Amino acid sequence: MSTSSVQATRYRRALASAVVVLIVAAVAILFVQSKSPSPASAAAPAPAPATSTPATAPVPSVYDDVEVRAKAQDLMSYLRTHYKLITPRAAGVVGNLIAEARLDPDAVLPPPATPRDPNTPQSHGVEQLTGERWQAFLDYVAADPFHRAINDLHTQVDFMMKELHRPTKATSKFRASHTLEQATEGVYLFLNPAPNASHNLVYREELARWASQL
Repeated sequence: MSTSSVQATRYRRALASAVVVLIVAAVAILFVQSKSPSPASAAAPAPAPATSTPATAPVPSVYDDVEVRAKAQDLMSYLRTHYKLITPRAAGVVGNLIAEARLDPDAVLPPPATPRDPNTPQSHGVEQLTGERWQAFLDYVAADPFHRAINDLHTQVDFMMKELHRPTKATSKFRASHTLEQATEGVYLFLNPAPNASHNLVYREELARWASQL
């Protein structure tokens, strides 16, 4: 073999060895990088621990509300003794008033701080009175010989009972009622509530049935 051939062979072997070394080095670098966090992930701050925002306490169900139960018991007794109502009629009144404002004589809807259409009047008290009926109640309280407060529960119910003695189809239905369903429907027609889920007749009958057991 000539000297030039020997040198060419040695050159090819050296080049091959260099290529192998470069490949091994590249594989090693890739391996190390795969085990190390990238600069972006290393610089990213750790997520802050989750903080829980205190939830607003839910409004208790009517059936679990101690205050509503106490007022319902009081009104059932008051209507039976003071107005001599039979239990179905007393329950028909109480069930409807629970649906109206949960027996809250201070209830104002929409609340004063709530933005509302100026053409939409606010409703007041356990009956959610508006307009002329609210003014009639204020006049009734002003003439009350006992000088009871506007937000007295019995005063508001007394005004309602006075209205239920007016000769109308709804009040006649109530006064002639003998069943809980008849009495509830009579008061429902008299109050003439806005049509929504909390004001439907079936719901009021359920509330009246609950009140009748108190």
